[in-house]
Amino acid sequence: MKTKLNNISVKTKFLIIGGAFLLASFFSVWGMTEMSTASRLQKMERDHIELSVRLEFLAAKYVSLIKQDSDASRTEAYKILSNTSAEPQKMGIHQLLNEMLTLELAVFTVTGKIERMLFRWFGFGEAFDIAASGPPDVRILQSLPEQFEKKIVSLEDFEKNFLNGIDSVRRRSAIFAPIVAEAVVFTRNLTMTITVMLFIVSGILMLLVFTPIISSVRHFTEVSKIIAQGDLNREIEIYQKDEIGNLAEAFREMQKKIKAVAEEINTLTKAVREGILDTRGNAAGFSGGWGKVIDGINRLTEAFVKPINVTAEYINRISRGEIPEKIKDDYKGDFNRIRTNLNILIDSTNEVTRLAQEMSRGNLMLEVKVRSEGDKMMQALNSMLKRLGDVVTRVKSAADNVASGSRQMRSGSEQMSQGASEQAASAEEVLSSMEEMSANIRQNAENASETEKIALKAAEDAGEGGVAVEKAVAAMKEIAKKISIVGEIARQTNLLALNAAIEAARAGENGRGFAVVASEVRKLAERSQKSAAEIEELTVSSVETVEKAGNLLEKLVPNIRKTAELVQEISASGNEQNINIEQINKAVQQLDQVIQQNVSTAEEIASTAEELAGQSELLRKTVQFFKVDYGDDDTGNIKETKEYMPVHTQRTEQKFGREITTPVRRNFDTFSGLENSQDDDDAGFEKY
Repeated sequence: MKTKLNNISVKTKFLIIGGAFLLASFFSVWGMTEMSTASRLQKMERDHIELSVRLEFLAAKYVSLIKQDSDASRTEAYKILSNTSAEPQKMGIHQLLNEMLTLELAVFTVTGKIERMLFRWFGFGEAFDIAASGPPDVRILQSLPEQFEKKIVSLEDFEKNFLNGIDSVRRRSAIFAPIVAEAVVFTRNLTMTITVMLFIVSGILMLLVFTPIISSVRHFTEVSKIIAQGDLNREIEIYQKDEIGNLAEAFREMQKKIKAVAEEINTLTKAVREGILDTRGNAAGFSGGWGKVIDGINRLTEAFVKPINVTAEYINRISRGEIPEKIKDDYKGDFNRIRTNLNILIDSTNEVTRLAQEMSRGNLMLEVKVRSEGDKMMQALNSMLKRLGDVVTRVKSAADNVASGSRQMRSGSEQMSQGASEQAASAEEVLSSMEEMSANIRQNAENASETEKIALKAAEDAGEGGVAVEKAVAAMKEIAKKISIVGEIARQTNLLALNAAIEAARAGENGRGFAVVASEVRKLAERSQKSAAEIEELTVSSVETVEKAGNLLEKLVPNIRKTAELVQEISASGNEQNINIEQINKAVQQLDQVIQQNVSTAEEIASTAEELAGQSELLRKTVQFFKVDYGDDDTGNIKETKEYMPVHTQRTEQKFGREITTPVRRNFDTFSGLENSQDDDDAGFEKY
């Protein structure tokens, strides 16, 4: 029953409920009408009873007056018979009979055939039979007074028939009244029962109709709330063939569409989360507004992906070192902010590139603007520029100082070489004199005075040689000090080059060129330090040799003086003089060798000084590639010195009839081409 009712359309259900209510209303109206009719019949019966009671009273009085048979009684009887009034108490017998006849006939005018048929069907047809038998009796009663007046009937018959007729009317009223009263009650009860039953049936129908509708609406509401919360898996569990079923089917279809759209949207969002930005929804697979939604999401994704792709492309190009043009397309909102930030990044990269290019051209007088407190790159670049400029300034100053020191060292070595040459000449003269003295020893007596002069002269020359040796020792010590300064400068230059290489390594690609320069400067400093150490070692050795020569000269002076004293005894001790002269010749020869060695050492120092000056000049020219602000320092204005090149051959000279060989000068590697020659130390430094 429930399934069949659910399959009936809502329109039919409402028509059934409306028909039930109409039927209940019809029966209610019909019942009220029948109750009204029954009430009218009941009132007519009450009026009929009232008239019959009045008629019975007047009939008895009329018969009594007729029996008196007097004029007064006949007059009074006539009045009772013919009086008319609107009030039943004042009506005469004729008027009462007419009223009763009207009431009995009105029963059939008040009720229709259908009503009478229904009354008979319900068991109240006797009332209409009684009503139908009443008018003939009333007409007989109406004719009896006339028949009595016309003497058609006798008084006895009149009295008998008249009173019997009135009694018959009364009896009919007595029977008709309960029937009508019962009919009224029955009609009322029937009407109420049928009406209540119809309303109950209508209520049940409403309950049967509206309960599924309300349940369906509640189910729709519940599922709609669940769907509104995002759960698209809850289905509408309504399967009927009415409008609610059609609505449920349409709702399920809509739910499928929403679910399909949601799955399409989830596919798009998943693709976006996974970075697959070329994924688009199938807008053609959806009709109407759903297709527009997917198409709108596609266009939204396109509008979202385009600036991201542009940003990715620009960042990729920047990561490869390509600096693209600034983005000129118009974007809105946050995308415009991304475009602005990317353009700022391009400007910043261009600025860093410009600074690096200026640095590659040697310009260290750049102004680096730090863009924010967290701009570590520009801060590091600014610090690198400052430190690099400071290093270049110090290297240039050190190179100038090395050049100045090398010139001083070369001047001192030349002076020392000149002094040694003079000493060699003196030693040769002494040797020559001693040889002449040995040849002429036999003429000692004759030449004693002359020999004494020569001896005194030799003593004087030896003293001067000692003084010269002392000066040479002092000069050698001074050279040793200068060489130690050169070594310290080379060590400081090495440290500065190391720091510059560290800063260049921090700068990455932008500092690679300077790292090469710093490496070459470090190599040059190491070689300068090594050469200074060797020169210092040679200088110490020379000082020791010269000191020995000085000691020999100091020992030689007393011997010469003693020789002068012994000249007077030459003739007596010729043999002893020959022995002594031989000893003197050996000492002079040793002195000559020492002096020649001093000359060689001095020239080697001079060669080293020339090489050091040349290398310092090359270093200075290399450093001049960089443009730095020297401030009040005048190191950049030192006059360019002669570029000294290393000597690679030996030199042989004739001095005082002897061959003096100058050793090969040391060959220091130049870096005029900035050759990237590396050793083990360099490899370790690059690893750092």
